[in-house]
Amino acid sequence: MQEAFFEEVGGPEVIRIHDVPEPVPSPGEVLVRTHAVDIGRADINYRRGFYPWPQFMPACPGWEGSGVVESLGEGVTNVKIGDPVYLVTMLTSPGDEGRGFGREKLVVSAERLVAVPEDVDLQDAATTGYYAMAWNALREGYGGKPRPDQNHEGALPATLLQIGAAGAFGTAFVQVAKALGIEVIGTISSEEKAAFASSSGADHTINYRTEDVHARVLELTNGRGVDMIVDHIGGPEFGKFFDTLAPWGTILVLNLEAGDAGIDLLQPVVHSKRWPAVRYYGAIGLGEAPEEMKAHCEAVLDLMAEGKLHPRIGTVFPLEEVVAAQTLVEAGALGYVVLQLNRA
Repeated sequence: MQEAFFEEVGGPEVIRIHDVPEPVPSPGEVLVRTHAVDIGRADINYRRGFYPWPQFMPACPGWEGSGVVESLGEGVTNVKIGDPVYLVTMLTSPGDEGRGFGREKLVVSAERLVAVPEDVDLQDAATTGYYAMAWNALREGYGGKPRPDQNHEGALPATLLQIGAAGAFGTAFVQVAKALGIEVIGTISSEEKAAFASSSGADHTINYRTEDVHARVLELTNGRGVDMIVDHIGGPEFGKFFDTLAPWGTILVLNLEAGDAGIDLLQPVVHSKRWPAVRYYGAIGLGEAPEEMKAHCEAVLDLMAEGKLHPRIGTVFPLEEVVAAQTLVEAGALGYVVLQLNRA
């Protein structure tokens, strides 16, 4: 069987394909025939050596995917042959981030599988990760006063500003926010991306290249600002957004793709008249809470089955074109980029 791998950090060209023996499940494990693998920003960051933790080499790309159970190890009773399943490294190999799913078959612990409802396409299921992050972050990361219409313990914002609303990450947050009844304003950089974000559910879009984001948000919210900002970009623009928040609002920071803000975060907080909160959220911590992680994944897969979430899959590549897939993601693809395996 074939497997994608790389042995050093660098550009997409470090990834190669080689033949490896088909694995055999031990007691408590299952053999999964991989169907689809999402190639996301986490793959790029890991390959580039962006993350602060140690690199595990050789590494296999593809931090989440889907497949079908092909055989069972001794003692496995919670799944059966033929079951469709979702896979994510934070569950299947916590602490060993080098073990991705860019391979035709793999062995994982049966207890770490997430069942995929029969009404969910396996390509869609392979994109569950960002949706699960959004489900967790929007429900638990706000910390403000609950809305009057709320029916669960964590407070939900009424309005959200999603920075970078047209990428795979932003699209997941836009769609989950809409499923939770949140009004969404998304920043974009072109008319094409504005149309994409709007078709994903964003109520309003702001072109940050041609418009003043702060002024436009205040206009759209009658001067109040938004309850929550989700910013996975960071960089030197980060400090601009504090006064775009409504009183007691929250900025949720993830990934920081453009690097650190380069400012003392305490200063804008102290000088703001809106008493903002800054919360950092990283999915890697959910690897230490597997049952919670599974619950988030199951919740969004159920929403997909109900037709409330619609993954925007833009481009599909075969495994042998994994370099092209990662190159496209790194360049800034619209929607999800997916590898499809075992196509026969």
